[in-house]
Amino acid sequence: MQQGDIVNLKIDRLSYNGGRGVGRYDGLVVFVPETAPNELIEAKIVAVKKNFTEAELIKILEPSPFRRKPPCPVAGVCGGCSWQHVVYEEQLRQKEAFLRYALARALREKTGEPPQYGITILPAPSEFRYRNRIQIHVEGAEYGFYAKRSREIVSIEDCLIAEAELLKNFSPNLSAGSLEISLDEFGQRHIRELDKGGPSFAQVNTQQNEVLRAVVVDYVARIGQGLRRAFDIYCGDGNLSFPILDRLPALQLEGVELSKAAVQRARDRANKSGFNSRAKFISADAQVYLKTLKSDDVDAAVMILDPPRAGLGKSTVSEISRLGSCGLRGVILISCDLGSFERDVGLLQEQFSLIDVTGIDMFPQTEYVEVVSLFLSRAAQKP
Repeated sequence: MQQGDIVNLKIDRLSYNGGRGVGRYDGLVVFVPETAPNELIEAKIVAVKKNFTEAELIKILEPSPFRRKPPCPVAGVCGGCSWQHVVYEEQLRQKEAFLRYALARALREKTGEPPQYGITILPAPSEFRYRNRIQIHVEGAEYGFYAKRSREIVSIEDCLIAEAELLKNFSPNLSAGSLEISLDEFGQRHIRELDKGGPSFAQVNTQQNEVLRAVVVDYVARIGQGLRRAFDIYCGDGNLSFPILDRLPALQLEGVELSKAAVQRARDRANKSGFNSRAKFISADAQVYLKTLKSDDVDAAVMILDPPRAGLGKSTVSEISRLGSCGLRGVILISCDLGSFERDVGLLQEQFSLIDVTGIDMFPQTEYVEVVSLFLSRAAQKP
């Protein structure tokens, strides 16, 4: 196969990174954007790699039963949505397949062997109008998003995955640069230049964030009777801490976050809500903090871990595993990246048993999925 070749392909599935269709030609994997599962296409090879090739769609010969016309007029050009041309039910099926594949690899499961854990995928209440925060780019009179794999601006008047109020009566307040437009918890719009700092990380899907909180609280409750303490590592300003404090009044909670500004907001929230006697928030590097904990600290405790996209990594998991062998009952891991999730699950399973996994569709119209997983310490399960 060479660059420029024209081939006919059957698209078998969608891919995680890039959201492209995946087919095979003479046994070699071919990635083709803007295609759908069970679709027969004609494609042009644009790049030949060692183990795969990349192609562009020329013609749909037999359309997929899961294909639809994208509601957004720039869906095929803008880099924000990779799956608007795929019906939502199929998007969910593909995400579940991604999750099952990542778990099977992480746990080295044998083909056909039933998993020892449960898997649930929770759909979004709204597949459009869900983002409470977007980034746009401005150049003269034009503003919009970058095109796929380019810095060319795709002009927009609206964005169908953004909450309606984000771009309502919007006019850029600069002639060139990048802006973040967000809605706070009260529905108030905020606009800031991206190179001038701003608030710490927050979930972009308000409705699904409530689902995330409920799943985490349920997992904490499932750890068992007699829990006395919860550690919320990478806690931000307490997005998960306060629902836990509210629903489980017997728990003391310690939140750890590197951002001093986020920690101060968490402390202020604790004071206003009356949780300051049960909650302590600390500004510290997660790995450094974990090294300070001893068996007495984690006895009858659960640890919630919501790291950045890069995940935990070997050194941090090593500290968590040490604590699992000396009293920490369970771990709840939250991840928005299946690559780092797969790695971290593989590392955690040496000391912890995976009990349950919930995928939350935080990002409809894209290949990404938020994952919450519950682990129990193997040491704590021994009689």
